[in-house]
Amino acid sequence: IIRRRLLKVLSSVPIFENLIYLETKYIQAESILKLLQFTPNLESLVIVRTIEVRTFEGLRDQLQLVKYFLKNARILEGLIIESRYTSKSAAELERETQTKELLLMYPRASTNCKVKFQIPKH
Repeated sequence: IIRRRLLKVLSSVPIFENLIYLETKYIQAESILKLLQFTPNLESLVIVRTIEVRTFEGLRDQLQLVKYFLKNARILEGLIIESRYTSKSAAELERETQTKELLLMYPRASTNCKVKFQIPKH
């Protein structure tokens, strides 16, 4: 419900063509994609502290987004990756372990960035 409300609000937001710099302390990965749609001339997005990726399944697009954050976020302190599922089969656990190992090997622009994996909060 909250996500639908956020998307409804974002869809009514005007495009900020003159915005070239934005600094924030916290943002969800899903919101970044929407933000970029409304700021076509944004040259610099500074996320001072943490990015949170929710409902992570290890899909190709999700992996590319996380890789991009790690590679380009020079002052990022934390990347929280929340799994989509609370219970998993043995095969899913194995795939998740491989995905985590892959993510931890990605180069990071920020030497202070800590990657944290967590299960969904209910």
